[in-house]
Amino acid sequence: MVLKAKQVIGDRRLEFSNDESQIVHAYMLVKQTATSNDRITYKAGRNSETGHGDAAFAIMHVLNNEELIIIEDDEEECTLVFG
Repeated sequence: MVLKAKQVIGDRRLEFSNDESQIVHAYMLVKQTATSNDRITYKAGRNSETGHGDAAFAIMHVLNNEELIIIEDDEEECTLVFG
């Protein structure tokens, strides 16, 4: 979901009004982390000053319905394209 959002943003296909600064702040709160099993996950902290990444995660759920562009280099490797 986060990879798809990175692709859409990198392709400059996500637009919103300048008045919606909370969207930018929500995306800035989303951080990559690792689970106890060393898997990559993303989370957003919450506090009274910055709020939470809810808006970013809601938008990412919508963007997730698009296909990710994957280029297969050979049988063992592939490349994710982010624009």
